[in-house]
Amino acid sequence: MKLAFVDLDYTVLVNPFWPAVFPYFARHVAAQSPSLPTAEAVIEDLMRRSRALVRGGDVAATDWDRLMSEGAAGFDVTWSEPVVALVEQHRDHARTIDGAHDMLAALRRAGWTCVAASAGYRRFQLPSLRHLGLLDCFDGLRFADDAGTPKSHLAFYGSIPKTVTHVASIGDSYVEDCLYPARFGFTAIWFTGARRSQPIGCGSAPHAHVQRLEHVADALRAATPTRGWSYRAPAGVPCPECGGPGSHDEACALCRCVAHGRHEAWDGSWPPDRRPLSG
Repeated sequence: MKLAFVDLDYTVLVNPFWPAVFPYFARHVAAQSPSLPTAEAVIEDLMRRSRALVRGGDVAATDWDRLMSEGAAGFDVTWSEPVVALVEQHRDHARTIDGAHDMLAALRRAGWTCVAASAGYRRFQLPSLRHLGLLDCFDGLRFADDAGTPKSHLAFYGSIPKTVTHVASIGDSYVEDCLYPARFGFTAIWFTGARRSQPIGCGSAPHAHVQRLEHVADALRAATPTRGWSYRAPAGVPCPECGGPGSHDEACALCRCVAHGRHEAWDGSWPPDRRPLSG
């Protein structure tokens, strides 16, 4: 059995958060706050809150109900709208990355069991997966709130059965989808056709870098070890931060490197498909 963990946001889909949900929230807070912030300042504050939780390894970094409520309160505004209702309301802003359906079908034809692996919360991701017809393309679903741990921890991926001979990770995040999975013994494929995250100079580089999803199956075939090799989870004393090879007393070199410049929640640049806040 071959197991492929496939990231969702900016790998197979774009959810409605940046195009519609965040702007809606920001306009509401900006209009109601006595301090008269700009909508951009409201979003920047929201992302700062998310980044702070990411740095602490807290899966609540993508709990937008909590973050929006706390962010609005910071501007003296009350916010109580369920975010999942906004995701449903703005679902037409979601879109599939070109080639996503074909890529997942090609992987399954090649014998890979495809599991959606997202740092997002299940309730926020399912509406877009349903709307875009992607649910049936996956054999399983794994979300941050299911795992109770971020993607940068081996425990996120759950117990991998002994019948699994190969494990792969496919995604746009250089750190979460590539460096950490490679440390865990996975084959890591870095996709940058929708959004390019910032590479950092530590850990093992991805096994392949592709800019079109149609090339993923071939890249994975070329990078996958030959017959006779079988996946084995990292052995020895685990790193207390990520669960990969390390020691009980000190974080591994990759975790120490990332801790000094974590950028994965939001690196300060706006996604290229974001609609104007005034729209």
